[in-house]
Amino acid sequence: MTISRLENACKPLILQGLQKNIKKISTHDLIKLADITDTQIAFIDKAGKPLITFDVEDIKKD
Repeated sequence: MTISRLENACKPLILQGLQKNIKKISTHDLIKLADITDTQIAFIDKAGKPLITFDVEDIKKD
């Protein structure tokens, strides 16, 4: 992944947060960002074992 692609993916999230003075990002946006960056969103236990992971299939379709 190129830096510009990552910047373009993150820019709307950052701008939205600045415009609305929001200090949180939705789970939906985090899952989309993880997909774009080829990473995963997960809950990891103290032993380092993933308990559950999330991907774009977990985003509700309207």
